[in-house]
Amino acid sequence: MRWFKPMAAALAVCILAGCAPASSSPLPEASGAPVQAAGRYVETDITPDGAQEMSTLLLQANGDTLDFAGMEREAPHAVHHWRSTDGGDSWTEQPVAWSGQIYPMRCAAAADGTLYVYGEATGGGEPDGQGEKALWRAAPGGEAERVQGSGWPDLSASSVWELKMLPGDRLLLSWMAENDGPLVMVEGQPQTGSLTPQVLLLDKDGNPAADTSGLQMELFGNRFTGNADQLFAVDSRGGVCAVPLSGALSSLNGQTLDGYQAGVLAADAAGNLYYPTDDGISRASAGGNLREVVLESGQYSFGDPMNGLEQLAVAENGDFYTALVGADGSSRLCRIRFDASLSSQPSGRLEVYSLYDSYTVRAAISAFRAVSPDTLVEWQPALDADATAQQKEDALRALNARLAAGDGPDVLILDGIDLDALAGKGALEELSGLVDTGGLLPAVAKGMQTEEGLFAVPARFSMPVLLLEQGEKEQFSNWDSILALAESQPAQVTIDPAQPFGGLSKDSQPALRLENMDQLTGLLCNLYGSRLLTDSGLDRDTALRLFEDGARLARVYFTGENDGEASAALSAGGNGSQAGMSVDGGASFSFSSGQTRIGYADLTEFTPLGNTALRGVPVEAVPLPGTQAGVWTPRVLAGISAASQQKELAAQFIQTMLGEQVQNYTLGDGLPVLESGFANAWQRRMEEVQNYDGRKNVLADPLALAGALDQPLLLPDLLTGTLADCLEKCRTGEFTPRQAADELEKQMQLYFAEQG
Repeated sequence: MRWFKPMAAALAVCILAGCAPASSSPLPEASGAPVQAAGRYVETDITPDGAQEMSTLLLQANGDTLDFAGMEREAPHAVHHWRSTDGGDSWTEQPVAWSGQIYPMRCAAAADGTLYVYGEATGGGEPDGQGEKALWRAAPGGEAERVQGSGWPDLSASSVWELKMLPGDRLLLSWMAENDGPLVMVEGQPQTGSLTPQVLLLDKDGNPAADTSGLQMELFGNRFTGNADQLFAVDSRGGVCAVPLSGALSSLNGQTLDGYQAGVLAADAAGNLYYPTDDGISRASAGGNLREVVLESGQYSFGDPMNGLEQLAVAENGDFYTALVGADGSSRLCRIRFDASLSSQPSGRLEVYSLYDSYTVRAAISAFRAVSPDTLVEWQPALDADATAQQKEDALRALNARLAAGDGPDVLILDGIDLDALAGKGALEELSGLVDTGGLLPAVAKGMQTEEGLFAVPARFSMPVLLLEQGEKEQFSNWDSILALAESQPAQVTIDPAQPFGGLSKDSQPALRLENMDQLTGLLCNLYGSRLLTDSGLDRDTALRLFEDGARLARVYFTGENDGEASAALSAGGNGSQAGMSVDGGASFSFSSGQTRIGYADLTEFTPLGNTALRGVPVEAVPLPGTQAGVWTPRVLAGISAASQQKELAAQFIQTMLGEQVQNYTLGDGLPVLESGFANAWQRRMEEVQNYDGRKNVLADPLALAGALDQPLLLPDLLTGTLADCLEKCRTGEFTPRQAADELEKQMQLYFAEQG
């Protein structure tokens, strides 16, 4: 049986999921703790008892003391404060007499345990946004008192962005104050407006601890940290400036944090800055522009895409502390400590190969640590997301050379790699006796089975669906009727901007939601892809029908000056020039809420289904009708190299990819293939929708939708790429549908000749 593969659509970031420090470029020795040649960092969960169900307010390392505070998510939103003097091995909960009287939004702790809190006074009731907002101070066990007067800013009409305690009990405040004066900086340009970003560094009595008047700030962009000597400000692009605690404002030699992602930021006593990047926690030495990766994503919980890194702290002894929130809403506090008594590398080693980055692979590496803690999982995607065709060809050539030499990776992620060619060459291990597929959705479990065996298992999948108003399923059960309706939609639809959610009559609603030419290409591939290629080559009649349909829809949706891309109005179909609708101001938002007769989605997430429900019309999802019903696309396709010397360990990794810890959630690269995970992820999404507007599920039985799946669709990159190019030429008039079919046939003849 011949398999064909779709284009990969993954994000790509270089990651080394090992224990030895990695770097993006040659690095100078950073001041502070040096990277060790022996030993390795070890992560320990040190979450205080009872804090798992709380949102994190505070994580702070201050000398030998570690402070952690959380707030209960449910009313009455009680606050808890714990202190530890042994790095989190044991905790002592501190009394919080003011809990319930103030709804805290930001929190910091002084060395003696005094808490500084920015929040809303509630008087013991529920926060309603109307209570007094202020900065409060509470001694250990005491009531909270509002701090005000000389030195202390009035925050009653402000929004505090950061509240941190720096060494020496210096309190950092960053806020947006209502003001008629100029904004200091917005995206690097001076602006005027009604909000002004401000920052102060105060001592415990409210006196200025540094001159911050010359600090250049961006609206919503700056993040701050500091040590005993300096305050550091980092803008949204990673540019750094420093404010000495004495003297004038200075800049750190124009320092820019390579790979910086606006978010958490920490500093150590030597002035090194620590921040998360795609490949881990990076360290930038004081005054330098180069960085080194100190903690690699793949080896620690903060690198799991199902965990969000909320706060980061660095202790004087070099320990790292991370406050995380999981996909299920649970909170964790982890300590990452260097252990010189351990070998620098775990005893085992497993190599995972993929062309592109994958959140599912990241999650599997994290979950695999619990299964095999002494195994180093090495994974470095070969390509960036914007890699050229030549770069991909070079990467595949290098991979094939390794496989031919019997030195291939253990686990192969086959997205963008020709599964049929590798299996035909004997490069892939048969998985039937190694991987248990019993818990997978039935269509997924049997869909990849060939007469020769099972050579790859998808860890994710996508399926094309139509989103319809309940009761209209029969009306749109035929593709030709959908196509005809799309062509007959009104030439112009105008929404009153004053009532953008007033609704449209069915006669004036756009027929089919298509956002851009890429989505049109995906729709047509799902409709006709399973019949495009046969063992003898391209089915020309199918190709001609595909391009005829594509040309008809492109004339309706993509004939304006937008060059085939979505405009605001086009988000619900049509570009406003020939067909669709004209909108002003925010009226286009009503279209994104689903004011079309039919929505189309190739589901990799359940989000489109939930979003459609928000428009106030009962909606159901049905399989895409057409020439081939039940089509689905395997994603994150995993196999084992026949050259692997540890096939059982490789199979264990794939089994982890298929397990509940990874499969209970969607990560943006496809739907769960585990039957229970599919149902669980759907249920969570529908609960979110119901909590938002109180409505019932838009789809009562998601497994019934998955039960209609039948045909896995695997198309080669050459076909989908050429098809997209030909459709674009049909849109611009350069090709007729017949000429497009001729070009596709010529390219596929070359492809089959190369494949032998």
